[in-house]
Amino acid sequence: MHETLIDPGSGSSYAAAINDHGDVVGTDDSGAFLFTPGGGVQVLAPPVGVDAIRPTAINDRGDILAQTFSGPDQVYLRRDGRWLSIANGDAAGLNQRGQVLIQVGTAAASFELWQDGRSAAINAPDVSGVPSLTGGYLNQAGQVAFSARDSGAPNPIEAWLWSGGRYTRLRALARGASAQVEGLNDRGEVVGES
Repeated sequence: MHETLIDPGSGSSYAAAINDHGDVVGTDDSGAFLFTPGGGVQVLAPPVGVDAIRPTAINDRGDILAQTFSGPDQVYLRRDGRWLSIANGDAAGLNQRGQVLIQVGTAAASFELWQDGRSAAINAPDVSGVPSLTGGYLNQAGQVAFSARDSGAPNPIEAWLWSGGRYTRLRALARGASAQVEGLNDRGEVVGES
């Protein structure tokens, strides 16, 4: 077992994510930071025009996913030392391929899967009324698992797996019950609550 202790130099710090190289991203009293085992702690200056960011993920390529601290909610990806504006919304996931999952829309109506300047919309199929999506799990194959329901109605919540533009409904254990997504692995297997 290897233990990494990081002291970014402030009394209040939060480590948000770690990759397989031991690189860590987080925030402290001075803002966002990146820790690398060979370079120590360095400040992550926010993108131009943004007051502050909150890193949420780092992959083994060194890509850093970040969210603005205050509105409007914007998602940024730091790649090769430069910030890229990805979309308005909430950062939901980053994989080793550099794909970014963003929750977008009023009342969290949909997700977008972004890669290299292109994005695919992931909406709630078969949901009448105002859709509300939760979960948003992204795996290394680019599959997305999520739950959806009409935000104006009570249950049932439906679980879905999106893969390459195709939707698969994941059935609840009992007729009329909800199916809430809680996780997704790299083989496309989904776990949840029903």
